Amino acid sequence: MATTVVIFSYATSCYTTLEFLREETPAMLSFFRSSFSAFAAFFFISVFASMCGPTVVAAPTHAPESAPHRNFAEIRERAVDTTVRIGAQKQMIESGVVSHREVVGTGVVIATGPLVLTANHLVRDATDITIRFPLRSDGAAIPMHVVRRSEDKDVALLAPRDRTITITALPIARRIPSPGDPIWFYGRTSSMSSGTVLDDAAIIEPRGRLIETDAISTNGDSGAPCMNDRGELVGILILGNGGPHAYFVRIDDALTALGVTPQN
Repeated sequence: MATTVVIFSYATSCYTTLEFLREETPAMLSFFRSSFSAFAAFFFISVFASMCGPTVVAAPTHAPESAPHRNFAEIRERAVDTTVRIGAQKQMIESGVVSHREVVGTGVVIATGPLVLTANHLVRDATDITIRFPLRSDGAAIPMHVVRRSEDKDVALLAPRDRTITITALPIARRIPSPGDPIWFYGRTSSMSSGTVLDDAAIIEPRGRLIETDAISTNGDSGAPCMNDRGELVGILILGNGGPHAYFVRIDDALTALGVTPQN
């Protein structure tokens, strides 16, 4: 906003100068017209950028084409390094009484920037958002904010307010698992759960196609990463909550909805 004010002030002074030169020095008028046009263009670009909000400054990376299969211990190690616990502070109004409550859930780091992918319903209307790594020794809370979201797919992308932070990211799978393939997901309770893909394109409105599995999730697992047997991210949990089936947004659909393109 301060930058916009400065640019506007400069543009105003340029305009005044142009009016003076129009009568006094025609030779210099052309030069100042060019200068004024350039700064006017910069002014409107700055205003447009401020209205559009923050941009994504990092990108997730696809896993190698020939990534090896991994055992349970290797997949869990990847999950521990890249899965975060999310705390979202929300204002609640019940019977006219205003209170504040922390809603907890899960997210996964998809770019070293870092960018954290999670369920949108977890952070919707949050006044404050932090992430923690449950199994890290320091356990320090990292303040985050939403940079992009999709209501249709129920996904959101978080970035740290401190952009000097770098964190290990989970690579993005190049292929969505097929029915019968094994999957693993790592939830808020810091435990690994396994299951099998029942349908790789189950239609659940209003979310569209989801990965349906027979894995069992618990409260607070929303946003948890779903991984294939190579330890690559194939989706995030958005529906389950203790039921016999857990549903994950496909990673390709989530990134498309958020306007994010993985690097090869």
